[in-house]
Amino acid sequence: MRSLRNVLVVAVALAASSAAPSGGQQKEAPAPAPDTAERRQDTMRETMKDLLDENVKLRKQNLDLRKDSDALKRQLQDYEQMLKQLRSNRGAVVVPTQPAPGAASEKVPQSWRPFEFNGATYYVIPLHDGDAKEQHNVARTLKMEVGVEQPSK
Repeated sequence: MRSLRNVLVVAVALAASSAAPSGGQQKEAPAPAPDTAERRQDTMRETMKDLLDENVKLRKQNLDLRKDSDALKRQLQDYEQMLKQLRSNRGAVVVPTQPAPGAASEKVPQSWRPFEFNGATYYVIPLHDGDAKEQHNVARTLKMEVGVEQPSK
C-alpha cells in the first residue's frame, strides 16, 4: 500500500513538472514605452510636491497648536495662583473704615434727618428737597404719638 502511494506521488510530480512551462519558452514583457516612464516620473513629482506642501501645512498647524497649548498652560497657572490666593484669604475679614461719629453729621446735606438705631446714626434722605420739611414734620408727629422725646436743636 505504501509503495503504491509512493509511486503515485512520483508520477504526479513528474507530470506536473513536465507540463509547467520552462523559463526559455516564456516571452518577456515588452519594455514600457518612453511616454509611460515620463508620465510615471511626472506623477511621482506631483505626488512629492503635494506631500511636501502637506508637510509644510502640518508643521505650521503643529506650531500653532503648540503656541495655543503654551498659552493655555500659562493661563491655567495664573488661575491656579489666583485660586491659591483666594483660598489663603478666605478666613480674612475685611472691615470697612467708618468715619468718626461727630465728623459725619457735619458733612451731610441739611435736608437729611438723622436718627439713631442700635448706637449707629442713620439718615432719612428725602427724594426731593422740598419734601424734607414735610417728612420732618410727619416724623415729628409720629414720634409724639409713640411717645419718643424730640431731640433739642
